[in-house]
Amino acid sequence: MLAISANAQVQPQKMITLGVVMQSYKGDLSESYNGYSAAFQGSLLFNKKEKWNGGVNLTIGNINGQQLSGIPVSASQQPNTYFKTSVVSVHYDVRYNFLVREHWKVYVSLGFGLMRFNPKDQDDNNLQDLIDTRGFNESYGNITAMIPFQAGFMYFLNNGYGLNFQTGFLNIFTDYIDNISELGNQSGGDNILQFQFSFIAPIQ
Repeated sequence: MLAISANAQVQPQKMITLGVVMQSYKGDLSESYNGYSAAFQGSLLFNKKEKWNGGVNLTIGNINGQQLSGIPVSASQQPNTYFKTSVVSVHYDVRYNFLVREHWKVYVSLGFGLMRFNPKDQDDNNLQDLIDTRGFNESYGNITAMIPFQAGFMYFLNNGYGLNFQTGFLNIFTDYIDNISELGNQSGGDNILQFQFSFIAPIQ
């Protein structure tokens, strides 16, 4: 009983996190997660129960990739070998805290949300409007569903403030974040890896 009471006092029932994310993409213009771009992160987290909790998460940032070889080119098709895109994503996740102590916790989370993306070339042209940069009859929307799966560690001070480190995959439901699909040399859809570091502030 003493441990539970102390844990409730140190770890706030509601909190916000603000921080930075390093995110990397894997797809037709990058065979592995080898280039990282920065993003801003903010979350509203609920911490009323010891084991199961939820939260709303927002990320705003950029992703880019480049592949100079292996993309077929024809007289009628000129696929892009570089892309950059701004991304905005929001999702709700459920967290399971499988290790909980007075000042820290270790968790895994699974969520569902939406991401908006807008791929452009090196001249800042909107690739979605350039139909010769991908296969014939290929069209796509710039909003996709996603199922983030992540794991993290939180540390709390006595006043409820703290630090959070989190990593995981967004598991997006599109193969067009880089504008390339049929003409690419990678099977499966695109995906995004994230490393997040943020500060925790309690909400009284």
